[in-house]
Amino acid sequence: MSGSELELIAMVTIPVAVVEGLVPCKKRAAVALASVAITALLQGTPLTRKLVEKISGIMRLCSTLFDSAFGSHAATYKKHLWFDHGCDDLMAAGNPAEYSTSMFESEYRLLKRGLRLGNTRAPAKTAFIL
Repeated sequence: MSGSELELIAMVTIPVAVVEGLVPCKKRAAVALASVAITALLQGTPLTRKLVEKISGIMRLCSTLFDSAFGSHAATYKKHLWFDHGCDDLMAAGNPAEYSTSMFESEYRLLKRGLRLGNTRAPAKTAFIL
């Protein structure tokens, strides 16, 4: 399943789950709905400075709500990067949806071709002579 398919499923199922009362905690429901809305905005809306400032404020609020609803012990590294640093990254670097991994994928494919299969410790001496 592709990322866009997962996004579409989340955009449909999360709001339905909240409306049907399947997410009984209002704080958790708010974080889930805000995450879906932020993702949709980043995927399909040209960002202006004013919009980024609003999104950043919502992301900071979601971080606080997340810690309040789940406890700070439940926070993962992804939550920390998304809610706590994502708002600053939006201002500094722009929309993460506009980044491309094609250069990385191409380099990674070359690297994999140069490594011996089964060698999990280090590249073979001739690995980088392609």
